[in-house]
Amino acid sequence: MGTKIKVTPSEMTRAAGEIETLTTNYRTTYENLCRQLKDLSVNWTGDDNRNFTSKIEDFQPYFKKMENLMTDYVQFLRRSAQTYTETQTDISKKASSLADSIS
Repeated sequence: MGTKIKVTPSEMTRAAGEIETLTTNYRTTYENLCRQLKDLSVNWTGDDNRNFTSKIEDFQPYFKKMENLMTDYVQFLRRSAQTYTETQTDISKKASSLADSIS
């Protein structure tokens, strides 16, 4: 028998909020790193600085991809929670009308 996954819409919504916060923190941390890198380059010059700066800047596409994936997952969780809630409401209404038609 397969494993059952039990989750509620409120748990999905809560998780979406937590991931959204992590996404914001991730973006802020990277932006701060880039600012500090620029500040550092005022006093630190040479090939070593250019190499270090280049490595950080080369990370930009990977950072953006991760940020987009996290944002997409937040949206997925929120849509899933909404769809689950709407489906449960619809099923409940149909079950009630079925019970009323039998009476």
